[in-house]
Amino acid sequence: MMRILFHIQTSPFARRTRLALAHKGLTVELRNVRVHPEFAEESRRLSPLKTTPVLVEEDGRVLGDSTAISHYLDRA
Repeated sequence: MMRILFHIQTSPFARRTRLALAHKGLTVELRNVRVHPEFAEESRRLSPLKTTPVLVEEDGRVLGDSTAISHYLDRA
């Protein structure tokens, strides 16, 4: 399974997460929730915060909130 990021292209929080992933050299499948409503439904189902960005790791771990995702990536 590939790492997936549910995001909104123009969101500064999603941008922060995309930059953190790029800085770490990590590949990710981007799923824009504004363009594809089915992605929005899936991201809301996965994250109790009901916000974007939402990162789904290769092991199935789900993280919401750009700050939490950045801290996780720094520790991983």
